[in-house]
Amino acid sequence: GREQPVSELSAADKRRVHAEQVDLLYGGTDLLLAFNLLSGAVLALTQSLVIPAAVVVGWYAVLFVVSAARVQLKRIYSQRKADAGPAFWERLFLIGVACSGTVWGASALVLFPVGETGHQLFIGFMLAGMTAGAAAALAPRLPLFFAFALPALLPLAVRSIIVFDYIHMAMGVMTLVFLAGMSLAARRASGTIHSALVFAYDNHRLREE
Repeated sequence: GREQPVSELSAADKRRVHAEQVDLLYGGTDLLLAFNLLSGAVLALTQSLVIPAAVVVGWYAVLFVVSAARVQLKRIYSQRKADAGPAFWERLFLIGVACSGTVWGASALVLFPVGETGHQLFIGFMLAGMTAGAAAALAPRLPLFFAFALPALLPLAVRSIIVFDYIHMAMGVMTLVFLAGMSLAARRASGTIHSALVFAYDNHRLREE
């Protein structure tokens, strides 16, 4: 048969590519959430030295509940993914990712100790690590990266800038620069994954023809 450009995948193939992307997202859920909970425990233990225990425990409890709900969502997806299209499952995944990002972003508000610059910087270090992990884990669908990164990093940037001294303003600005850099990296990774999937389906179609 006549060869079609890669960009002219059929609607059915586009749906299959989307389904593969969603499969990649759900496939990495267990490792990603284990990393979330371990990192959250490290942050909670560190900040408990300068933040009331009730606040720290409350923050980690919310993180745990959100992570448990996302594990359950993966279980449901594994059993019933044929019941709905990839767009439906992606929307549910996005809600979970946004909730996780919001909980992490809240650490810059409730676990941010006044006058303890070292502990404040540690929050920044943790949020940077979580965002870098999200750039890789959520790359199959770029909007999901932003659903995590924006609520995770913007509170830290704003909280740092409004302290209004040199080191905090610099930290706030660098948080925004880091967000921009991670966004570019996630965009590139997302494009690479999408191109690879499209190429695979295009080759499959050509072999059939």
